[in-house]
Amino acid sequence: MSLTAKGLRFAYPGGAQIIDGLDLHVPPGASAAITAPSGTGKSTLLALLGGLRRPTDGTVMIDEDALHLRPTVAWVFQAMHLLGRRTAVENAALGALARGASRTEAFSAAEEELARFGVVHLAGRQQRTLSGGESQRVALARAAVADPLVVLADEPTANLDRHNADHVIDVLMTGFPRAALVVATHDAAVAAAAGVAYELVDGRLTVSSRPRVLGQ
Repeated sequence: MSLTAKGLRFAYPGGAQIIDGLDLHVPPGASAAITAPSGTGKSTLLALLGGLRRPTDGTVMIDEDALHLRPTVAWVFQAMHLLGRRTAVENAALGALARGASRTEAFSAAEEELARFGVVHLAGRQQRTLSGGESQRVALARAAVADPLVVLADEPTANLDRHNADHVIDVLMTGFPRAALVVATHDAAVAAAAGVAYELVDGRLTVSSRPRVLGQ
């Protein structure tokens, strides 16, 4: 389903306007990258798009419905937030358990997604023994298991070397063919791989390339 923001504004109490009349539309199966210097509002914008912050003005919609169900949104963070003493499959299964799946269903779905992201051979390994690139793929599998309508990724390659970052970019851009994907990044390779690249300037988005649907 599509993700749409209209007239989005946000300012902290007594502070400057961070997001100022911003519009964004990401169709299902499409991806958008957002670049900007640190401290200029990328993470705040993701929080608004994901329902973690309430805008000062404007709306965020999934299709024609106002965003109110956070389970429709999956997050991929720079820090990944995996449980170090849990196995890869246990971590990935959390995405399904969060939406009410049984333990059997959750673990079956987790193994399928780990296979799709190329790390099913690590299913029984504790997360703390995995590399950064392996861990980020497990985090992507956890997001996919949640069957999201929207995927929001905040600097998903920031802590990875170039080799692992390139692998993560590939699975990120191809791993959610039905969801609207928005990535906040400093990584030029992420921006180049996305269907459309934006720069966040003075609280608004400037388009720097044309959208494309994943897989086309």
